[in-house]
Amino acid sequence: MNNKILNRLIQTVLVLGILVLVVFIFRSIMRPEKFLTMANERKAVVVEKLKDIRTAQIAFKNVNGSYAKDFDVLIDFLENGKMPIVAKIGVVPDTLTEAQAIKAGIVKRDTVLVDAFSEVFKDKPNLNVKKLGIIPYSNQEKFHMDADTIVRGNIKVPVFIVIAPKTAFLEGIEDDPKLKGFVNKILFTGIEKQFIKQEKYKDLILGSLDDPSTNGNWE
Repeated sequence: MNNKILNRLIQTVLVLGILVLVVFIFRSIMRPEKFLTMANERKAVVVEKLKDIRTAQIAFKNVNGSYAKDFDVLIDFLENGKMPIVAKIGVVPDTLTEAQAIKAGIVKRDTVLVDAFSEVFKDKPNLNVKKLGIIPYSNQEKFHMDADTIVRGNIKVPVFIVIAPKTAFLEGIEDDPKLKGFVNKILFTGIEKQFIKQEKYKDLILGSLDDPSTNGNWE
């Protein structure tokens, strides 16, 4: 083998080595950003479900005077419970206001009972109620939920809390198809664990047992 061929072979090996190194460095730099994007996507799905739980809990309290302590009770309410609504019977003429039409007896108000789910989730008719308590992306892990009563100004006030641990909804993120071919799984597993420990990745919490709030800690 002459020197020219040997030099070309060495140059080719060096170029390939440099390209591999550049790709590895690029992926190492982009990996945190990719994880952040995917973590936020998962968080958004969990938050949407927490909002559904809040909607169901508020409806449950309006009917029962307290919040549900567990999902079995809450789901049973949605599947089998009834809710009172005020229905308007009759049509208001163009020449009258609604109040005038009611006073004249043209329009009547009446309280009727309707199915809880149909009323609470009229905008989400395909919502799977049976899976309301399951944390998305987890291994069928349930949200931690509890309810109680506290005293505020000598008045008993119902409260509730729902928690989605970050370890649940970020579970198995290294196996997500979006990461295939993007990172080395063995390397990513260690990085994932370090990221999950960071303060910016928090458990998602709805409500409180110490304060009559229905807000989430993401709001």
